Amino acid sequence: MALAGLEASRLNANDKLGPAARGPGWNTLYAQLRAETSGLPTWKPHLALREMFIVLEAVEQGRRDPAYAAEIAREALNTDPANLATRLAYAVVLDRPGTTTQPAPSPETRFEAIRGIVEGSAPAVTSTLYNVPIDRAWFAIVSSNLRRSDTALALAKFAEHYETTQHYAGLPIVTRRMSALADELAESGRGEEAAQCRAWLVRMLVGIMDTERDAGTLLLCADLLAQTLDTSRPDLARSMRALRDEYHANTSEAPSNMIDPSRAPAIEPDSYRARTSALSASAVFAACAIGAGLLFVAAILMLPVQAAWRAARSGTRDLTAAFALPHRRGAVARLLMCITGPVILAVVLSARISAEGVFSEYWLYVAFLCTCFSGAMFTALNCLDAARVALSPDAAGAARQAAKGDRAAVILALAVSLIAILAPPAIVARTARQLDLVAPLLIVLPIVFITWAIYCVWRLRTRLRMLALLASVTWALNIFLALGALGWMMSRDADRRPARIDDPTKELDTRLGADWQDTYLAPIRFAYDRGAQ
Repeated sequence: MALAGLEASRLNANDKLGPAARGPGWNTLYAQLRAETSGLPTWKPHLALREMFIVLEAVEQGRRDPAYAAEIAREALNTDPANLATRLAYAVVLDRPGTTTQPAPSPETRFEAIRGIVEGSAPAVTSTLYNVPIDRAWFAIVSSNLRRSDTALALAKFAEHYETTQHYAGLPIVTRRMSALADELAESGRGEEAAQCRAWLVRMLVGIMDTERDAGTLLLCADLLAQTLDTSRPDLARSMRALRDEYHANTSEAPSNMIDPSRAPAIEPDSYRARTSALSASAVFAACAIGAGLLFVAAILMLPVQAAWRAARSGTRDLTAAFALPHRRGAVARLLMCITGPVILAVVLSARISAEGVFSEYWLYVAFLCTCFSGAMFTALNCLDAARVALSPDAAGAARQAAKGDRAAVILALAVSLIAILAPPAIVARTARQLDLVAPLLIVLPIVFITWAIYCVWRLRTRLRMLALLASVTWALNIFLALGALGWMMSRDADRRPARIDDPTKELDTRLGADWQDTYLAPIRFAYDRGAQ
């Protein structure tokens, strides 16, 4: 989500800067889209079909006079006469039910009027919404101006770009009205005419599924086909419901795509999970490195003061002991301790995010801050144990006794931060939002963490160079692991390669397989023989 937000913010900022902007903004992209689509041969029919559906919905809801609506619809039909969807929508606009003063014509009369429109002097040669050329043009424009093709795909789908959306209301109206006419014809013994009404609907809906690639449109057509075929061909209706069920089964198992502003399910779940897992592991290591770096900075700022304070209390002015090098005993163990905690945390958290996805951005912010603090506490625990090795034998016993309270405080702070990370995200987010009502949590948490880190540095009974050494080594190792996980994620980041998203209209091909049309639509085509109709 942050990637899409950054790109959208950059486009918005360029709009505000106007001519002074270094790059294009949304206004520039839309100007390019208008210039490109206005030259498409499908542009005027596209606008006519949109207007037809708008008129149809307005008449159905009683918001427009049928006679005036018929004139507008007639102009749209003249612009797009070869489209079966336009013809059926126009026929439904004219096929108004009767009133108390003017009874409705008989079903047979209404059928003949509709047949004259649908078949006319020349049959319709296509059934389409004309969205695919516009979607492809818009995606090409957006992707050419953004750094990542997956981000471009998400923003291109999310931003309106003159695509037809009025069919979500118009197609159900056409299907309901034509099916009702078919039922009336069947009741009056005109079975052949009733079958013809349903055949027109099937031809229209299957044609749209052939020519369109938007998942919402295809699922809508599948539902409408199932309703249309329930009476005459229940076996084919079950096929359409099977398509819908398989799609929903695929999306229900897929995590939400955090790059997509609409949080739609990831198109390639396995690839998305692998990349998200690697990215989350990289973020955990980076956060732990930030925590260790925080401890390092606090040590540089506080330990000279602490050394002077202890020297003053002991009555000696020799401060060199505070800066002495640590003994080499336990060096390997200390190096392992530098990354053991972060590695375990990265494995657990990346596995959870891979399986469950990111609950919310708010939870993600809290988890990231707590992970930074955990990195500091892991380093603090390491320093506490290292202090026991470095202190002289005479002072070791006293140091162990004095470090008990410090160790307990550090462990308690680490436990609290780990609970906030590993607890159910819903509980963490709910609790954090309640606390946020009292004080801005995202401001208070860093202040609390920094204060606690400084307190730990002040209380740690270890030497400056030992603390600095362990904190810097922890920082370096975690940065190395973070870059390694990030590099692996980028090597698996297939969506960065334009060849993988050369066509933004292939969602169903990815989810259901490239042969989904042969699997689900071929039996309907064979049964209704659309070409012969």
